[in-house]
Amino acid sequence: MLVDWDNGTDQQIAFGRGSVAFVAIDNDAQSWSYAFKMGLPAGDYCDVIHGSVISGSFSNAIYTISFDGVLDVTVSALDAIAVHTDALVNTTPT
Repeated sequence: MLVDWDNGTDQQIAFGRGSVAFVAIDNDAQSWSYAFKMGLPAGDYCDVIHGSVISGSFSNAIYTISFDGVLDVTVSALDAIAVHTDALVNTTPT
């Protein structure tokens, strides 16, 4: 079931799967900055589109979900981000 649905322009969408995963897709020519409210637990997550988590270590982009469930991020034009609970690398957000 999709939850946490947001959209910017008609070329930008974001949605979550509750406490499991979240994705934001920007098919627009402009970047998309937004504070997404979601159900994922607070912590630091690896963006699995641009990196990976192996044995708790990460490569590339890290995004922080705050204690109040907000991911404040800019999605680049013609790009996307995705995080999920298996990509949680730190449960203490900075």
